[in-house]
Amino acid sequence: MAVQQEKARQLIDGMSRFPQTENAVQASENLGGVLDSANHNYQVLCRR
Repeated sequence: MAVQQEKARQLIDGMSRFPQTENAVQASENLGGVLDSANHNYQVLCRR
């Protein structure tokens, strides 16, 4: 889970540096994927 949190932090940090809209959109989509993955991992852990 810590790895997923670090990936999300890096993507958020990177999004603030993008001067072009399309890059920010791509970063946002990537962040959404990371958050979906982290949520899935959390749900799996809760079932145990």
